[in-house]
Amino acid sequence: MSFELALLAFVIVAFGFLWLRTKKQLQSTREGSALLTDIAAEQRETLRHGLYQRFKRSDDSAKEDPFDFEYFVADLLTVVNESDVYVTKSTGDFGVDIEERRDDGLFLYQVKCYEKPVGFEPIAILHSRIVKDGADGGCVVTTSSFTEAAKDYAKAVDIELIDGEELLDMWEEALAYKKETARELIPDVV
Repeated sequence: MSFELALLAFVIVAFGFLWLRTKKQLQSTREGSALLTDIAAEQRETLRHGLYQRFKRSDDSAKEDPFDFEYFVADLLTVVNESDVYVTKSTGDFGVDIEERRDDGLFLYQVKCYEKPVGFEPIAILHSRIVKDGADGGCVVTTSSFTEAAKDYAKAVDIELIDGEELLDMWEEALAYKKETARELIPDVV
């Protein structure tokens, strides 16, 4: 066998070995990435469910404050939207839990601390109040998700929906802002 053939055989074997190694590394990277994605999704689902558990109406009425969730969402809106937010009175609010005044107008909110998907009814009630009050828009916020009927109805009447995933995003944004503000106020401590 000539030297050129031996060299060619060596190059082919080396290339094959490198190709197999690269293929295995790529597969390993894909599997690791999928695992990290699954872990992140599981962690977010746990956080979302934790928000529900934190604010749900308790079986023990002595420990229950059903308006904590409304104040939680109002705080997030104040930080994230840099707006003036008011939590409405507990009874007779006719479907509006929060009023938000910002540069582009008055926005009304209804918040639902639910584990199951929210239907279209809260959206219909909120839409009625937006029309009655002449508000510039509205939003329904939940710890869970929305049914397809709710999404379709909200789109038709131009009402924003914030589900549990987006609520987590707002919370993370608000926490990051508060942490940065704390660093500015007391840089040596935080």
